[in-house]
Amino acid sequence: MFNDVLTIITYIRRSHNQLKLSKQLQIFSKTRWNSAYDMICSFIEVYPELNDILTDKKQREILVQIDFNDLMAFTKYFKYFVDVRELLSAEKASTIYLVITLKQRLIDLSQQDAADSQAIKNVKNYIRKKLLDYWEINDVHFIAVVLNPKFKHLHICSNEKDKKKAYDLIIKEIEKRRGKSQNSYAIHYSIVCDVLFVPATNTAGEGLFSASGNAVTETRIRLAAQKVDKLIFIKKIFFFLKKFFDDNEATPLGVLASDTTASKSNKRSYEQSFKDDHDFEDTIKSDNDNNDMF
Repeated sequence: MFNDVLTIITYIRRSHNQLKLSKQLQIFSKTRWNSAYDMICSFIEVYPELNDILTDKKQREILVQIDFNDLMAFTKYFKYFVDVRELLSAEKASTIYLVITLKQRLIDLSQQDAADSQAIKNVKNYIRKKLLDYWEINDVHFIAVVLNPKFKHLHICSNEKDKKKAYDLIIKEIEKRRGKSQNSYAIHYSIVCDVLFVPATNTAGEGLFSASGNAVTETRIRLAAQKVDKLIFIKKIFFFLKKFFDDNEATPLGVLASDTTASKSNKRSYEQSFKDDHDFEDTIKSDNDNNDMF
């Protein structure tokens, strides 16, 4: 089918009948990307006009042999490869992490479907074999896909062997760079291990880090570890009780707060009364001294 389309287009271009068509026909070139797709698309657009253009009997017989439905299905299938090429040809963004994903996507699309004609099945089998044989995947592709947050679980890999290889490569690369940095910056490495060491953690641990950060502020950077633990515990139990009881007045914290406030107010009254008594005694003493003078 592809060769038949190429034969007709070559004949039209050589017979100088190109100007009679509403659209210029594109011809296939082995050195030009997407040229096969462009050629078939241009052929489909002028397909109704070809009966009037082709005067040669042999060319008309070739045209009759072409199944238009198969041609449309072939174009739809080839469009996936055009989209992949455009995605991987981006100039302003990195696309290396998409290589494994897109290759596997094209392999999956090349699987035979029950509704496909025999011609489309043959094309898919041929392209699928070429994808497996000629599209090489390097170590850098596995590392890039693991480092991308969207694909780090490697659900796109078809087998466990590729997943294990990807994780082993990233671990090996990290260890290699760690050893190189350790040897080049020995002093900095020892300081970083003491100051910036963060063990493996989970969500609960992240919450603990946040609470510790709130307890140890810029003005409280010399707290002992035991006091930090107590502050975190008090804060956690406070929020728990506040959330557990709806009415703050009825909570133990509310009662405690009210008692504390009352005791403080009573103390202030007592202190004020005590101060007033002293002022009164000083006044009486002053009056007596004045009377003695007279």
